Amino acid sequence: MCRWSCVVVSCSCRGLCRVVGFTIAIAGDGSLWSWGLNATRGLGLADGLSHSKPQLVDKTQVWSAVGAGYDFAIAMNQKGELYGWGSDGHGQLSDGKIVESMLLPNMINGPRNRKLK
Repeated sequence: MCRWSCVVVSCSCRGLCRVVGFTIAIAGDGSLWSWGLNATRGLGLADGLSHSKPQLVDKTQVWSAVGAGYDFAIAMNQKGELYGWGSDGHGQLSDGKIVESMLLPNMINGPRNRKLK
């Protein structure tokens, strides 16, 4: 039996998502994990370090989907709220305010601060 929800569809997935240098996964209990290269903060970990073994990103919420780009990641919780972290050089993680990077998962709000669902 697979420990992870191992359904992969391209680079958007409902379980395991591997991109250049790092991997993001949702465990069977809905917790969010990551491992690999953390040069652009794509792991979503407070220590900012790279890790060769899975590290817990968050278990306070039940995560239902993950997706990743070249140097960033986005995850959706069971409530339909989106969170993003990693490089934000093109504004892909924020509400129009471009920052260099986000170390930890940060909620992405839709227009007029409405949650995206």
